[in-house]
Amino acid sequence: MFLSYSKTSSFYTEIDHNPTMEKEYTNGETTVVWRAEKCVHSGICLLGLPKVFNLQRRPWVDMEGADTTAIEAQVAKCPSGALTIKGKDYLREQHLDEIAQEGEGIEITVVKGGPVIVSGVARVKNPRGRVWKEGQDLAFCRCEKSQNYPFCDGSHVKHD
Repeated sequence: MFLSYSKTSSFYTEIDHNPTMEKEYTNGETTVVWRAEKCVHSGICLLGLPKVFNLQRRPWVDMEGADTTAIEAQVAKCPSGALTIKGKDYLREQHLDEIAQEGEGIEITVVKGGPVIVSGVARVKNPRGRVWKEGQDLAFCRCEKSQNYPFCDGSHVKHD
């Protein structure tokens, strides 16, 4: 399965007009928060829980598509931190701890048509050796269209 994004999709048109958009979705037990400006459109949420996260539907998040535990576990895997669980920031930390225990602490995922995601604690240095960015999850641009190159800002979606 691969993700295809359309420049004409109303979902992305809405983001283009309001990049600081923040939306909340709840099922009464938990609340998913989505921050547009942080989203790198890796599609990990779409692939992980397609009955919850679906760009062809409005709203695109259906909190009845899975149980609360599954939703919280999937949201913790969001590489950019654009998806979070309101009041439960520790879930993301637990996910990163699990990755660290599975191996060397770094997991690299190449997203078809999207960024390279480095999960785990990483430090990126510029050619002169200065620390450029540090973080627990970093998304690297592959399309070279990012305004924040070498880091992904989701620009690949606008150019597909």
